Amino acid sequence: MNELIKQYTRWMHYIGRYYRSHHAFIREAKVMGIARRIPAQVARGMNYGDTVVLLRYCRKERVYAFAEMVITGLVLSGDMAQAVGEKLQAQGKATYTAGGGMISRECGSYMIMGTWNVDAELPEVMDIVTEIAAEKGMDATFVMISGELTTVYDDPVYLDPAPPFTRGFIRVDDGATFTLFGEQEEPGNKIIAIESYQKKDRKCTRSPRRSKSSAIAPALL
Repeated sequence: MNELIKQYTRWMHYIGRYYRSHHAFIREAKVMGIARRIPAQVARGMNYGDTVVLLRYCRKERVYAFAEMVITGLVLSGDMAQAVGEKLQAQGKATYTAGGGMISRECGSYMIMGTWNVDAELPEVMDIVTEIAAEKGMDATFVMISGELTTVYDDPVYLDPAPPFTRGFIRVDDGATFTLFGEQEEPGNKIIAIESYQKKDRKCTRSPRRSKSSAIAPALL
C-alpha cells in the first residue's frame, strides 16, 4: 500500500549488557542487521520505516546515542509467521522466499526459515497476528522487530536529561529537542520466520554499566 503522505515515528531504545560496547553492536548490525524483542502492543504502534535511535549507558550513569536504525521487518516464530504470511498471500499482499540461514548474535541465535515481503503496514500485520493467536491459542505477547543500521554517529551524542532506562522502546515526542541524523529511507516491509531460538547467558557477555517493502519473519521468542 503506497501512501501519498507517510508519517514516521521516532523511537529510542537502550542496547543492553549482552554487548560489551556499542562498537560490538555496530559491527554485528553491519553484518546481519538488527533484531530486538518487543511487546506486541508496542509493535502495533510502530510502522515500517520508523527510526529507532540506539542508546547506551556509560560511566557515571550518563546516556549517549550512538546510531540509528530503520524498522524493516517483523520477526515471528515459524508457525505464527507461516499463518500470517499465508493469510496475506491469500489477500494478494505477500510473496514468499524460503530459507535464510543461521543467525548468531551476542544475545542469542536462531535459524531464519523464510521471509514474506508484504504489501501491508505493520499495524495491519499485527492485527492479523493477534487474530491468529486468539484462533489458534498461540502466545503472541512478544514479537521481534528487525531493521537496518542507517546511521552511525561520528561521536556519541550525550543526552541531558537522559531518558529513563527501559528494556522496551521510548516514543520520541514531536516536541523533543533531540536532533536526529541521517535521511529517511524506504522501508522493506517484511515478515521473518525463525526457529530454534537460543538466548545466550547474560553473565557470559556482561559489560560494565558504568564505563550500545516490508517483511514478516519468524522470531525466536
